Amino acid sequence: MNTTTLNYATPDSLQGVLSLLAQAGSRVLPTSASLPKAVDPGTTLVSLRKVPGLSRVHADADALHIGTSVAYAQLQQSQLLAGHAALVQALASIREPHLRNHCTLGGALHEGGVAHAPVLAALMALDAHAIALGADGSSESLPLEAFSAQGQRVPFASDKLASEVTLAAVPGAFSSYYALSQLSGFEPDRGIAMGLRLSGRTVESVRLVLAGFSEQPMRLPAVEAALVGGALDVGRIAQASEQVSSLALSAQRKDIPQGYLQQLAKTLIRRVLGQF
Repeated sequence: MNTTTLNYATPDSLQGVLSLLAQAGSRVLPTSASLPKAVDPGTTLVSLRKVPGLSRVHADADALHIGTSVAYAQLQQSQLLAGHAALVQALASIREPHLRNHCTLGGALHEGGVAHAPVLAALMALDAHAIALGADGSSESLPLEAFSAQGQRVPFASDKLASEVTLAAVPGAFSSYYALSQLSGFEPDRGIAMGLRLSGRTVESVRLVLAGFSEQPMRLPAVEAALVGGALDVGRIAQASEQVSSLALSAQRKDIPQGYLQQLAKTLIRRVLGQF
């Protein structure tokens, strides 16, 4: 029987966490998360469960601030999410009780995984930023989309801690998350998140992010470019959705044809934009 020796640390302050992360072989164990799938022997797992301030949701004049230890079920109950419909709807799409009660944004950023796809897609569509803290006292605001490269996960820096996610208030903006439930239990639900600003019926700006089609949510800049500056009507939406035909989409089951996945993506684009 093979065994893996791991170290476990439970600092009670942010500085304690950051000091440990500055040491080689340490990695964050987000609050209420399962053990990481792949851990090298001798790794020190740094728990966040005793660190104050990471389980707080609050708003100021400029933005909504979500601590990275807030469980999705707790976040879903916050009245402060009003005005961020895409995030509310993405959280509601997570039906499995264990995931709702134990997943956090810290887990999404530090470990990734399919369970976080709807929430990450919504945050990307809302142009959310993660605050990354370093042991040297540095604080950096990073766009959520920086952690996805054409649908492939870009790991969070191992020597930094994601302390919160910020959502700036954008007056007059619309957002939505639309999901298609799968008939098979072997595939995740696939969805799309949208952030939209209109001037009358003309698209001023739009952000579209697919969830469940790749390892990490995937933004659709070609579709967005085809929509900006034009009227949001059925014909233009259908024409813009055809840009998906050039994308390489992946799935957990490799036997699913690209054409099928692309058609699903086109359907999602048409449905989420057809609401406005």
